[in-house]
Amino acid sequence: MALPLFFLGKLPISVIVLVASISILSCAIIIAMCTWRMAWIIWCHHIIVTSRQTTTSQTTPPNRGLDGKILRSLPRVVYNLEVYGKKLTECAICLMEFVDGDVMRVLPHCGHGFHMSCIDRWLECHSSCPSCRDVPVYGTMS
Repeated sequence: MALPLFFLGKLPISVIVLVASISILSCAIIIAMCTWRMAWIIWCHHIIVTSRQTTTSQTTPPNRGLDGKILRSLPRVVYNLEVYGKKLTECAICLMEFVDGDVMRVLPHCGHGFHMSCIDRWLECHSSCPSCRDVPVYGTMS
């Protein structure tokens, strides 16, 4: 491979070989570093995905609601502003204020009150109070 004399100048061939060798070695080092970095990224991604799969497989089973008999056995009351006034003002499920004559349920253990239709739908799917997560009737979870 003949290079023009104006490019080579008066440099000895050993210097040209040295510069070419350093250039090739630098390229090889850069390629090795990029390959190592890609392998590191793939390994980290594998670890993250594996840990997520392990975490999701150990989640608790879905919360089942109360049995229909138990649900119907919970006390049902009619809202009266004079009786419940400041203690119960709104349903935490639908966020509507209670008015005189509303049919509601007051859960026995925690005392939280809800519209009967709201809490019945809630307890069909969940076995705990929506406000405090207390179990309304102990020993009755399905």
